[in-house]
Amino acid sequence: MSTTRDRNDVFGQLLADVSRLWRHRLNVELKPYGLNCTLRSLLQELNDAQEGLMQRELAQRIGIESATLVGLVDTLSKPGWVERQVSTKDRRRKTVRLTRSGRQLLARSEAVVSALRHEMLAPTGGEDLETCIRVFRAMLEQHAAAAAPCACAASSTSPPSSPSRP
Repeated sequence: MSTTRDRNDVFGQLLADVSRLWRHRLNVELKPYGLNCTLRSLLQELNDAQEGLMQRELAQRIGIESATLVGLVDTLSKPGWVERQVSTKDRRRKTVRLTRSGRQLLARSEAVVSALRHEMLAPTGGEDLETCIRVFRAMLEQHAAAAAPCACAASSTSPPSSPSRP
């Protein structure tokens, strides 16, 4: 095997390991809020959309099947964090909207995400982080059409096309 192949293998394995670690830690930290990484990503997408999203579009944005989304929306609907509304454009479709209490929950959970982000990124220098962001963005841009966005791949303040979602 060549050195390049070995580095590519190491990079891929480390990327997978960091992703698993990030998701695990975030799930542990969000549990007291009644959330996990995927549920928080769903709330964040709805917050970003402001007017709500069709269920199918929401599923695509967080990288899950529409059938899976139904259960997640049910979970978030019970405590009143999201609501389904019949679409004004097509009565067969439902729009999912973030409620005021959902916005408040999202804001409270941001402190947890921010603290974890700070802890996880503490060992990196600013230049290293910028390089990593450039690499991830290049990878996402090159392969965006072929793959759905992954929920919780990174931190939580940018659109799915950049590597900064929880």
